[in-house]
Amino acid sequence: MEASLLPTVLVVDDERGPRESLRILLKNEFRVLCADSTDAGNRLLVEEKPDTVILDIRMPGKNGMAGLREMRGLDPDVSIILLTGYSALETAQEAIRLGANDYVKKPFDAPEMLEMVRRHVARTQMERCRRKAEDELAQLNRNLHDEITRKDPLAAMGSRMAEIAHDIRNPLMLVIGYVDLLAEQLREAGPRLGEQWPTTQSYLQMIESSVAQCKEMADAWTAMGRNGQMARTPVDLVALIVDLTATMSSWAALQGAEIRTQIEAGAFRVHAMHLQLMRAIQNLLVNAIAAVREKKAGLILVSLRREADQAVIEVKDNGCGMTAHKLAQVFNPNVTGKPDGVGLGLHVVRQVAAEHGGTVKLSSDPGLGTIATVRLPLMAS
Repeated sequence: MEASLLPTVLVVDDERGPRESLRILLKNEFRVLCADSTDAGNRLLVEEKPDTVILDIRMPGKNGMAGLREMRGLDPDVSIILLTGYSALETAQEAIRLGANDYVKKPFDAPEMLEMVRRHVARTQMERCRRKAEDELAQLNRNLHDEITRKDPLAAMGSRMAEIAHDIRNPLMLVIGYVDLLAEQLREAGPRLGEQWPTTQSYLQMIESSVAQCKEMADAWTAMGRNGQMARTPVDLVALIVDLTATMSSWAALQGAEIRTQIEAGAFRVHAMHLQLMRAIQNLLVNAIAAVREKKAGLILVSLRREADQAVIEVKDNGCGMTAHKLAQVFNPNVTGKPDGVGLGLHVVRQVAAEHGGTVKLSSDPGLGTIATVRLPLMAS
């Protein structure tokens, strides 16, 4: 592989011997940059954006601890490994407190050092991926907010574009959540990463599924722009709910919430636009997760039952609940309870339910939680 395509490791040590040893050890897998002082290392950190820094703790002038503070300020995501000749545990603890990700005592074991660098390069890449996704999401929200303040969000194209942006946001939030989980796995797995691969692989599949949702939404809205409507097909509500709750459960766990399901036996098929139903239920789940975020034991129960010729989907949470005044406004566009929200979630749910001959109803008690109930006509057996 060309050197320019390899991950970059920056070695900062005033002694030539350790610098050369590390360069030789790492050169086959990484592009290795070397600096003989913390100031020179800081310049390379800014110019080259390395994936991992190996920093000697004892150097003349500005030592590694001072350099660590500066480097962490310049790049909050890069992995920093400290090289130390000290055996005192307090030194290592202080380094971790100041932002180091790991430390190695001299003389180091070459295979262990190589494995540590691999692990921390992967960690940096995951952290940067997560931060990029967060930044893009924040920019999307800012752009959407600016657009809504300039135009009537219910004007034909303005409303559709706002809905598209809102829909894309939910799967992107899942992407961010699963990238967080991946980064945590890589931090903890160490040389045992092989044992963690099945779990790591499942998180990757969740990311791929969420990204695929983004593409499906964009494709569906493009087709709707051409044809004026989305295709309706028989939709299995059991499969839809099982898939959505499975996809969102780990992300909910990151917010301190647990999702449970309670599905009545039997067939639940509706003649519907699959994407529309998916986005409606997903919006209800996102709202429920946000509502229980401050709870010590947030719980969301998603149930499915039959009443006469209707399917009844219920999303119940034990979150903060709403006052009667707020409850009366929740279906209005631009009304949101989330700091970064745009107020389209429940408006979309009601619109989707109506398009399918159904209804949505909310009941809520402040401090106790909220129940969202969606009723949809079932297909004839």
